[in-house]
Amino acid sequence: MTTNKNIIPTWRGHYAGFASRLVAIIIDILILSVALAVTFFLYNIIITNLVSVSRLVFGRELIQRTPASTVVVTVVIVFVVLAVYFIFFWAAIGTTIGGLILGIKIVNRFGKNPSVWQSIVRFLAEFFFPVFGMIESLWILFNRQRRAVFDMIAGTFVVYTWDAKPDEIFLKRETDQIVAIDSGKSKN
Repeated sequence: MTTNKNIIPTWRGHYAGFASRLVAIIIDILILSVALAVTFFLYNIIITNLVSVSRLVFGRELIQRTPASTVVVTVVIVFVVLAVYFIFFWAAIGTTIGGLILGIKIVNRFGKNPSVWQSIVRFLAEFFFPVFGMIESLWILFNRQRRAVFDMIAGTFVVYTWDAKPDEIFLKRETDQIVAIDSGKSKN
């Protein structure tokens, strides 16, 4: 009869919890803040140069910057940068940089990366209306599969991609208890 002492507890494939997902999105927001700062810096350089060139060539400004146009351009740039970041990473590798760091991944019902279409649907459901996306995220706390509403709409799941390591000091006692419990169950 074999014992379960050699089995290493793992979180791989378990549904990712609210805290892990929240920390991953915070990391993504920090990364995106830098990307947006660079994007707006480049945008301002381009617009400033276009205005200068139009003054030289045509004697007047062809591009008028009004408060309304500035708001529209800002919203479009933010939306496009967010969409490209999330949709590209979700469809290509199944996670974002924040997800890589936290060891979580988005998968479809077959355990594969979400399709481009699923990534688009998930992005729109999660970020198109930010307040609604935050409210949808709370469903993770009450759902057995820890799926937010936007996960259900897109047909995606968020799972852990890492194994627990029992030799780590802060996990040693807990993993020993899990192994002991599993060993006790296998004897019965």
